[in-house]
Amino acid sequence: MQADFFKPLGKWTPMVSVAYKVKGDPGGVELDNVLFASVGAAYRFSAKTSFGAMVDYQEASVDGADNAQEMFVYWSQKVSSDWQFMLYGYAGFSDGSPDQGLGIQLSYRRQQ
Repeated sequence: MQADFFKPLGKWTPMVSVAYKVKGDPGGVELDNVLFASVGAAYRFSAKTSFGAMVDYQEASVDGADNAQEMFVYWSQKVSSDWQFMLYGYAGFSDGSPDQGLGIQLSYRRQQ
């Protein structure tokens, strides 16, 4: 179950997410259910360009592991009415998170 809250305030949009994840127990592995929380904001430079950053926290799903704490940042550019390009990166602040990462995403959404 997840609840997302956001409120556009001019060019800024603050965001908060809170979730409770039921992991289940696949293949004899016992996983704990976990809490997840995220807080961040997006800034819209124009109708086509935006930037955002979020800080995420998630409890570990196995005993003895570290909780995940990381930051995610992105830059998004609409290429056309149907296509959008996003460049993103993240950095972990705990042993339960990846050290760092970069990625690109190309999205297509047909406009009616």
